[in-house]
Amino acid sequence: MGTLKPVSGERWDWVDVAKGIGIILVVYGHVARGLFHAGIYQDQTSFDLIDKIIYSFHMPLFFFLSGIFCISSFEKRGMKLVFNKIDTVFYPYILWSLIQGSVEIAMSNFTNQHVSPESLLAILWQPRAQFWFLYTLFFVFLLNTGVLFMLKRLAPLKKTWPLILMAIAVILTICKPLMPALFLFQSIADYDIYFSFGTIFWFLNKGAIDIKALLPLALLFIVMQYAVFFTGAIILEQQLTVILLASIGILTVIGIAQRSRFFSVLGLYSMEIYLMHVIFGSGMRILVQKGLAVEALLPHLIMGTLAGVLLPILATRWIHNIRFEFLLRPPRLIRLGS
Repeated sequence: MGTLKPVSGERWDWVDVAKGIGIILVVYGHVARGLFHAGIYQDQTSFDLIDKIIYSFHMPLFFFLSGIFCISSFEKRGMKLVFNKIDTVFYPYILWSLIQGSVEIAMSNFTNQHVSPESLLAILWQPRAQFWFLYTLFFVFLLNTGVLFMLKRLAPLKKTWPLILMAIAVILTICKPLMPALFLFQSIADYDIYFSFGTIFWFLNKGAIDIKALLPLALLFIVMQYAVFFTGAIILEQQLTVILLASIGILTVIGIAQRSRFFSVLGLYSMEIYLMHVIFGSGMRILVQKGLAVEALLPHLIMGTLAGVLLPILATRWIHNIRFEFLLRPPRLIRLGS
């Protein structure tokens, strides 16, 4: 895969670019799914193909990017890292699950999904909509922080930590069929392996993928996608195929991100976009379809994606201007982390 080159500084700029690429795929994916369920996106073949390609790697990408700084964050904060993640991940998960769910209940005559008040009460054990990612990510952080806490005492050689985290993730993946059929256990078994992959990348790589590796990665990504989704020569249901497909996609995005700064601003707002994009994207679909009587697919895709990406950024700036930061992080009185 080419020479791995270190870069200076703990904050890697390309991570924001990769988040920006990922969040655009998230928004587009949810906009397209909304249009499909609303009957506007009627070509099921193209919808299924694009949807499967995007979902084969874009959420594993975010777990990978989250895992990159896990060990260095633990070295700075120790078990206080858990409190930090309650503030930055679990708090917005709870708050925005309630906000979006309430909006969907109020707008149930116009939306594709009919949300019951009972489903909002179940978000502590059954996340809903796109917020499953934050729910899973928090508990993946909790798991890995606990393991690191024990490793600090039992295995002080830090070089072994990423490998042990990966070994645990592999065991969880293999043992998934034996686990309780609860969302928490199943989702951790599915995604902890990408988080652990991120910790190994941080330890072994410290930076960049050689430009010579990018083209082979991109070609391998195309070949794998073609073999899985076009020809069926490779069966996606096999767990190893799922992981391999996602990992190649992750590395391809990283290679692209390290040679561009175009999406870095979107990466900086990726959390806020993730929290709000369904509300704004769905709102745009309702406005364009019901208000403007537009049924053409392309205007819906463009306007819905732009609304889902840009309006959360404007909303975030407005939130800061009116000092309603409690919508994004806990008020100081109940904040657990520093």
